[in-house]
Amino acid sequence: SLCTEFEKFIESIDNIHELAFADNQEFPGVYALLFLNRRVRVIGYRLARAMGKLRSATQLERLQPLLKKFIGILEMEGLPSASQEPRPRISLDRSSIWLGMTSLLEFLEGPAFEEGILEPYPIFVDTVLNHISGDSPEFSLAVNCLKELFKTLGCKLWLRSTLSPSVMRNTLLGQCFHTRAEKIH
Repeated sequence: SLCTEFEKFIESIDNIHELAFADNQEFPGVYALLFLNRRVRVIGYRLARAMGKLRSATQLERLQPLLKKFIGILEMEGLPSASQEPRPRISLDRSSIWLGMTSLLEFLEGPAFEEGILEPYPIFVDTVLNHISGDSPEFSLAVNCLKELFKTLGCKLWLRSTLSPSVMRNTLLGQCFHTRAEKIH
C-alpha cells in the first residue's frame, strides 16, 4: 500500500540522513507519523519533540480529519472492513492508533487538548474508559492513554466525561481486575 511505501521511504531517508528541523519550524504532518509503524513513530516522536508542544487548537486544525477517523475507529468495537471503505488509503492497526494518540497527547498543552480534541470529540474520554473497563485487547494501551490524559488535564478530565462519577470510579477500580480470569480469583 501507499502507506507501507511511505513508511519505507521515511525509514530509508532517516537511515541515510538523520531527519531534523531547524528551530521554530511548524510541520503538523509530523504528528501524523506518530500513528504509523514503530520505527516511523520513533522518527515522528523525535521530530515532534524538536518542534515542542502544541499550545492551541488552531495548531491541530490540519490533523482534524485524521483525528476524526482514528477516534471513530477507537469508538467502534472492531476495525471497519475493507468492503466498507471504497478505496482504503492506509491499513489501520488499532494498537498503532492507541500508541499514536498517546504519543500525540504528550505534545499537547491543556488548551490544545481541550479545544482541539475534547470539544470536537466529547466521547473520547468515555472511549478510553470503555476500553479500560472491559476485556479489551487494547487494555494496557488505553491505560497509558488515560495516564497521558491525566498528565495533560489533571482532575479537569472528569468534568469532560459524560459518564457518572460512580461509573468512572468503578471503571478505574475495576481495571485492577481487567480479565475475567482475574475477576474470578
